Amino acid sequence: MEDLRIHCFPDKVLKQKAGKITRIDNTVKELSEKMLEIMKGASGIGLASNQVGKLFRLAVIGNLPDILDEPLILINPEINDSEGWTTQDEGCLSFPGVSAAVRRRVKIYATFWNLKEEEMKIEAQGFLARAIQHELDHLDGILYPDHLSFLSRQLLLRKYGKKKAPSF
Repeated sequence: MEDLRIHCFPDKVLKQKAGKITRIDNTVKELSEKMLEIMKGASGIGLASNQVGKLFRLAVIGNLPDILDEPLILINPEINDSEGWTTQDEGCLSFPGVSAAVRRRVKIYATFWNLKEEEMKIEAQGFLARAIQHELDHLDGILYPDHLSFLSRQLLLRKYGKKKAPSF
């Protein structure tokens, strides 16, 4: 597989919506393995395919030993229902060095396909629910600063610009 890298804001691929996966083949399996490797190497807990420049509805979540026994590979994930609200600090591998308080659902009910082509259901709450919501947003071209007020978003982007000059 080609060399992949994490795309950082303001890369346009981050604002594009990922397309549905119609067949779980070796390309999907290899991409998910590579994404897990990249995520772990960056000390992240989640990564969506458009963050590595691929527009497939594929996300991985891992590096959570207290929550997950093994990484989650989410193919064509969908949130079907949710409960409650919470606001917590959130960061992103595509916005290195900055974070902000983001309002998300406390509990979610989601479906996805795994690499064995099985439809899976998950009930997640707390940090795992936040991570799933964050990665599914990526697949829809939504970035966590999009959840902030105009002023908070401008402050975050100004701080981000000072920490890391965007590479084009």
